[in-house]
Amino acid sequence: METNNIEMITKMVIDAINKNEDKGNGFVVPIGVSARHIHLTQEHVEALFGEGYQLTKKKDLMGGQFASNETVTIVGLKLRAIENVRILGPVRSKSQVELVSTEPHTPSCSLSPQWYSLIF
Repeated sequence: METNNIEMITKMVIDAINKNEDKGNGFVVPIGVSARHIHLTQEHVEALFGEGYQLTKKKDLMGGQFASNETVTIVGLKLRAIENVRILGPVRSKSQVELVSTEPHTPSCSLSPQWYSLIF
């Protein structure tokens, strides 16, 4: 893991502990782990699902986000497909794909060795 990521995670944990959110015998530190997913703009949602389409909530996630019922297939430059990529809502100002480098068809690019985050 890169030093910047370790420092960021450490700071987040310390900040959560310093909030004194005492729950019984310890502190609650929210940690989110997510599989491959995509964030979309409203424009891209409508391009995929039709004008005026709104994402439908499947499950609430932390930070006000939700996993939607909608999924997409991502196709890379070598025409390899990654199917059933969950769309997370709410919509964002920029679309972004997040994949783990252990995906069998992760795109070839020189980003972080653990995570690929492609913004378009």
